[in-house]
Amino acid sequence: MPETLYCWRCECEVPMLTDAEWEIVRPHLAIKLGAYVFHPG
Repeated sequence: MPETLYCWRCECEVPMLTDAEWEIVRPHLAIKLGAYVFHPG
């Protein structure tokens, strides 16, 4: 079960990704962020 942490901005508990979920998401995030850094707009 994912850990939940308090978000001061949202003022509510927000579930965090597990290590296994993060390993799935991380490569896609890196691709999208890389595309944004080199081609903003």
